[in-house]
Amino acid sequence: MLTLIHYFDAQFINLALSMRAPWLTGFLLVFTMLGKSYVAVFITVVVSALFWRFKKTSYIIPLWLSVGGSAVCVYILKLLITRPRPTAIPVYIEDSFSFPSGHATVAVALYGFLLYFCVKNIANKLWRWISITALFLVIFLLGFSRIYLGVHYFSDVIGGFLLGGIWLGVGIWFVKSDKNAKFIDILCKK
Repeated sequence: MLTLIHYFDAQFINLALSMRAPWLTGFLLVFTMLGKSYVAVFITVVVSALFWRFKKTSYIIPLWLSVGGSAVCVYILKLLITRPRPTAIPVYIEDSFSFPSGHATVAVALYGFLLYFCVKNIANKLWRWISITALFLVIFLLGFSRIYLGVHYFSDVIGGFLLGGIWLGVGIWFVKSDKNAKFIDILCKK
Protein backbone atom coordinates (compact mmCIF):
# COMPACT_ATOMS: atom_id res chain seq x y z
CA MET A 1 0.00 0.00 0.00
CA LEU A 2 2.80 2.44 0.90
CA THR A 3 4.51 1.68 -2.41
CA LEU A 4 1.33 2.68 -4.27
CA ILE A 5 1.08 5.90 -2.24
CA HIS A 6 4.74 6.71 -2.96
CA TYR A 7 4.15 6.01 -6.65
CA PHE A 8 1.23 8.46 -6.84
CA ASP A 9 3.13 11.03 -4.80
CA ALA A 10 6.08 10.86 -7.21
CA GLN A 11 3.84 11.00 -10.29
CA PHE A 12 2.00 14.09 -9.08
CA ILE A 13 5.22 15.86 -8.09
CA ASN A 14 6.67 15.13 -11.55
CA LEU A 15 3.49 16.35 -13.23
CA ALA A 16 3.54 19.55 -11.17
CA LEU A 17 7.20 20.20 -12.00
CA SER A 18 6.53 19.68 -15.71
CA MET A 19 3.69 22.23 -15.61
CA ARG A 20 5.65 25.00 -13.92
CA ALA A 21 5.41 28.37 -15.61
CA PRO A 22 5.80 31.86 -14.09
CA TRP A 23 2.18 32.88 -14.77
CA LEU A 24 0.80 29.64 -13.28
CA THR A 25 3.07 29.91 -10.24
CA GLY A 26 1.81 33.44 -9.56
CA PHE A 27 -1.80 32.34 -10.05
CA LEU A 28 -1.47 29.38 -7.67
CA LEU A 29 0.39 31.42 -5.05
CA VAL A 30 -2.82 33.47 -4.71
CA PHE A 31 -4.83 30.33 -4.01
CA THR A 32 -2.29 28.93 -1.58
CA MET A 33 -2.54 32.18 0.42
CA LEU A 34 -6.24 31.43 1.01
CA GLY A 35 -5.11 28.49 3.17
CA LYS A 36 -2.70 30.42 5.39
CA SER A 37 -3.79 30.35 9.03
CA TYR A 38 -4.02 34.13 9.41
CA VAL A 39 -6.15 34.38 6.24
CA ALA A 40 -8.41 31.54 7.42
CA VAL A 41 -8.86 33.21 10.83
CA PHE A 42 -9.59 36.57 9.18
CA ILE A 43 -12.20 35.04 6.85
CA THR A 44 -13.74 33.09 9.73
CA VAL A 45 -14.05 36.28 11.82
CA VAL A 46 -15.56 38.26 8.92
CA VAL A 47 -18.00 35.49 8.01
CA SER A 48 -18.98 35.12 11.69
CA ALA A 49 -19.70 38.86 11.86
CA LEU A 50 -21.81 38.58 8.71
CA PHE A 51 -23.68 35.59 10.16
CA TRP A 52 -24.36 37.68 13.27
CA ARG A 53 -25.40 40.74 11.27
CA PHE A 54 -27.80 38.82 9.04
CA LYS A 55 -29.23 36.73 11.88
CA LYS A 56 -27.71 33.43 10.78
CA THR A 57 -26.22 32.91 14.23
CA SER A 58 -26.80 29.16 14.20
CA TYR A 59 -23.86 28.90 11.79
CA ILE A 60 -21.27 30.74 13.91
CA ILE A 61 -20.28 28.06 16.42
CA PRO A 62 -20.32 25.24 13.84
CA LEU A 63 -18.06 27.32 11.56
CA TRP A 64 -15.54 27.83 14.37
CA LEU A 65 -15.83 24.17 15.36
CA SER A 66 -15.12 23.07 11.78
CA VAL A 67 -12.16 25.42 11.28
CA GLY A 68 -10.74 25.24 14.82
CA GLY A 69 -11.13 21.48 15.19
CA SER A 70 -9.41 20.86 11.88
CA ALA A 71 -6.52 23.20 12.78
CA VAL A 72 -5.93 21.47 16.11
CA CYS A 73 -5.98 18.02 14.47
CA VAL A 74 -3.53 19.12 11.77
CA TYR A 75 -1.14 20.43 14.42
CA ILE A 76 -1.30 17.20 16.43
CA LEU A 77 -1.02 14.89 13.41
CA LYS A 78 1.99 16.77 12.01
CA LEU A 79 3.76 16.30 15.35
CA LEU A 80 2.83 12.62 15.56
CA ILE A 81 3.59 11.63 11.95
CA THR A 82 6.61 13.92 11.30
CA ARG A 83 6.68 13.32 7.56
CA PRO A 84 9.34 15.45 5.84
CA ARG A 85 8.36 17.82 3.03
CA PRO A 86 9.07 16.88 -0.61
CA THR A 87 12.61 17.50 -1.75
CA ALA A 88 11.58 18.46 -5.29
CA ILE A 89 12.47 22.13 -5.84
CA PRO A 90 9.80 23.94 -3.81
CA VAL A 91 8.76 27.46 -4.84
CA TYR A 92 9.18 28.50 -1.21
CA ILE A 93 10.14 26.78 2.03
CA GLU A 94 7.68 25.63 4.67
CA ASP A 95 9.09 24.86 8.12
CA SER A 96 6.53 22.38 9.45
CA PHE A 97 6.02 18.72 8.67
CA SER A 98 4.22 17.58 5.55
CA PHE A 99 1.33 15.30 6.55
CA PRO A 100 -1.47 16.26 6.52
CA SER A 101 -1.63 19.42 4.44
CA GLY A 102 -3.02 22.13 6.71
CA HIS A 103 -3.94 24.22 3.67
CA ALA A 104 -5.98 21.37 2.15
CA THR A 105 -7.62 20.71 5.50
CA VAL A 106 -8.67 24.33 6.00
CA ALA A 107 -9.81 24.46 2.36
CA VAL A 108 -12.46 21.84 3.06
CA ALA A 109 -13.24 22.85 6.67
CA LEU A 110 -13.68 26.58 5.94
CA TYR A 111 -14.57 26.93 2.26
CA GLY A 112 -16.56 23.68 2.37
CA PHE A 113 -18.57 25.12 5.25
CA LEU A 114 -19.22 28.26 3.22
CA LEU A 115 -20.26 26.03 0.31
CA TYR A 116 -22.72 24.24 2.60
CA PHE A 117 -24.08 27.60 3.77
CA CYS A 118 -24.60 28.69 0.15
CA VAL A 119 -26.44 25.47 -0.72
CA LYS A 120 -28.80 25.96 2.23
CA ASN A 121 -29.31 29.73 2.06
CA ILE A 122 -29.04 31.11 -1.48
CA ALA A 123 -32.47 30.90 -3.08
CA ASN A 124 -31.53 32.22 -6.54
CA LYS A 125 -30.39 29.20 -8.56
CA LEU A 126 -27.87 31.14 -10.66
CA TRP A 127 -26.17 32.76 -7.64
CA ARG A 128 -26.21 29.48 -5.75
CA TRP A 129 -24.56 27.71 -8.72
CA ILE A 130 -21.96 30.49 -9.11
CA SER A 131 -21.16 30.42 -5.36
CA ILE A 132 -20.90 26.63 -5.22
CA THR A 133 -18.70 26.49 -8.33
CA ALA A 134 -16.41 29.26 -7.07
CA LEU A 135 -15.97 27.65 -3.64
CA PHE A 136 -15.39 24.21 -5.15
CA LEU A 137 -12.69 25.71 -7.40
CA VAL A 138 -11.07 27.43 -4.41
CA ILE A 139 -10.91 24.11 -2.56
CA PHE A 140 -9.54 22.21 -5.55
CA LEU A 141 -7.02 24.87 -6.61
CA LEU A 142 -5.83 25.39 -3.05
CA GLY A 143 -5.11 21.68 -2.73
CA PHE A 144 -3.48 21.47 -6.16
CA SER A 145 -1.37 24.56 -5.45
CA ARG A 146 0.32 22.78 -2.56
CA ILE A 147 1.56 19.99 -4.86
CA TYR A 148 2.41 22.37 -7.70
CA LEU A 149 4.44 24.64 -5.42
CA GLY A 150 6.41 21.60 -4.24
CA VAL A 151 5.54 21.86 -0.55
CA HIS A 152 3.28 18.79 -0.28
CA TYR A 153 2.82 15.32 -1.66
CA PHE A 154 -0.44 14.21 -3.27
CA SER A 155 -1.17 11.99 -0.25
CA ASP A 156 -0.69 14.99 2.10
CA VAL A 157 -3.37 16.90 0.21
CA ILE A 158 -5.77 13.93 0.06
CA GLY A 159 -5.23 13.35 3.80
CA GLY A 160 -5.92 17.06 4.41
CA PHE A 161 -9.09 16.94 2.31
CA LEU A 162 -10.30 13.89 4.27
CA LEU A 163 -9.50 15.46 7.64
CA GLY A 164 -11.16 18.71 6.61
CA GLY A 165 -14.16 16.68 5.46
CA ILE A 166 -14.47 15.06 8.87
CA TRP A 167 -14.48 18.45 10.60
CA LEU A 168 -16.83 19.87 7.99
CA GLY A 169 -19.17 16.99 8.82
CA VAL A 170 -18.89 17.83 12.53
CA GLY A 171 -19.72 21.48 11.75
CA ILE A 172 -22.73 20.52 9.61
CA TRP A 173 -23.95 18.10 12.25
CA PHE A 174 -23.69 20.88 14.82
CA VAL A 175 -25.69 23.27 12.60
CA LYS A 176 -28.50 20.74 12.62
CA SER A 177 -28.15 19.94 16.33
CA ASP A 178 -30.75 21.08 18.85
CA LYS A 179 -27.94 21.78 21.31
CA ASN A 180 -26.49 24.36 18.92
CA ALA A 181 -29.88 26.09 18.59
CA LYS A 182 -30.36 26.16 22.37
CA PHE A 183 -26.84 27.49 22.96
CA ILE A 184 -27.34 30.25 20.36
CA ASP A 185 -30.68 31.18 21.95
CA ILE A 186 -28.98 31.59 25.34
CA LEU A 187 -26.18 33.72 23.84
CA CYS A 188 -28.57 35.95 21.93
CA LYS A 189 -31.08 36.64 24.72
CA LYS A 190 -31.07 40.19 25.91
